[in-house]
Amino acid sequence: MASQVSYVAAPVQSNPATFGARGEVRSGAVWTVLSLFFPIAWMIWLYFKALPEMKAYLGKSDAEVSPTKDFVISLLTLGIAGFWHVAKLARLVHEAQVKQGRTDAQPKGTTWVVLTILFFPAVPLLGQNAMNELWTSGR
Repeated sequence: MASQVSYVAAPVQSNPATFGARGEVRSGAVWTVLSLFFPIAWMIWLYFKALPEMKAYLGKSDAEVSPTKDFVISLLTLGIAGFWHVAKLARLVHEAQVKQGRTDAQPKGTTWVVLTILFFPAVPLLGQNAMNELWTSGR
């Protein structure tokens, strides 16, 4: 009589270095110029371009990153919550840089928030350029 052997599958462990879809490489300068003339362009870039792309790239859940909810909160707080969302974007960019193994990755949340206060159109330039580096790094 043949003995029966049963195998139990080992639990799947997530690989911290796996990434989702890369975002679109776009010009941060264009979004900065648009933001100078149309401040709503800054919000469009942050809530409908940058945050969704970082969410997809890092594989975050809706509970972790919800750009639509963040947009509504920003509107309800008359833009004050936007400072928190800029810091969130900076944290996501830093997290992706660390996962890519970049040794020069530095948290930029405070810098980006201060720039938002002083000259808000600079954030799309810095943010998009940092994201472009992630998309084109080949990792």
